[in-house]
Amino acid sequence: MFVKIASIDKKLIMDSGSRVSYKKEEGLLLVISAPSGTGKTTVCRALVDKHPEFILSISATTRAPRPGEKDGRDYYFMSKDEFLRKLSQGYFVEHTQIYGNLYGTPIKGVKEALLSGRTMVFDIDFAGGHSIKKAFPDYAVLLYLLPPSYETLHNRIISRGKDSPKEIENRLASAYNELQFVHDYDYFVFNDTVPQAVSDIEKIIFAEKSRTYRIEKPLTLFPREDKHSV
Repeated sequence: MFVKIASIDKKLIMDSGSRVSYKKEEGLLLVISAPSGTGKTTVCRALVDKHPEFILSISATTRAPRPGEKDGRDYYFMSKDEFLRKLSQGYFVEHTQIYGNLYGTPIKGVKEALLSGRTMVFDIDFAGGHSIKKAFPDYAVLLYLLPPSYETLHNRIISRGKDSPKEIENRLASAYNELQFVHDYDYFVFNDTVPQAVSDIEKIIFAEKSRTYRIEKPLTLFPREDKHSV
């Protein structure tokens, strides 16, 4: 017996919206963390700009908006009372406090991204990333972005031009201490240049979306077209 099967459509593998045989919650949660001054936010935005089908997670915060920032685009700005009220209602999948300000990731948007098969990119710290991983262990991928060298990190922090000498010292010390957590992540990528970092991250996303556990019924990838006796 000879069984002819349809060729595998690459789009079926790459386009999450077409994978009828894959799990319903087939999205991907890509958590990117990095020491201060590594260029994490720049890389996250470059990745999402290159892939409009990706979603950049928007955090809620109690800090005041900075010049040029818009509510609902950069952050969800809210008062401390509102933040704490929402926190008590289970509104956030993770939250943290940084320099006296509260930050949190609304869980609703995360669930919507998963159910729609989208890739959501998170620009959050170590604790927040592991909270995401704990809440969604089958869909969260933790990536640690590294500077090409400590000297580069030092120069990037200084070139920000908005920190006092004491703040620069604190940021450098914090960044150095955070490097010890790299083994708690699934992957690492060096941010030597933004285009190369984005390219390396794309390869990781492709690998994660190609994991076999995402296929519920493998045979549906090979629909039979006809049978012939030989």
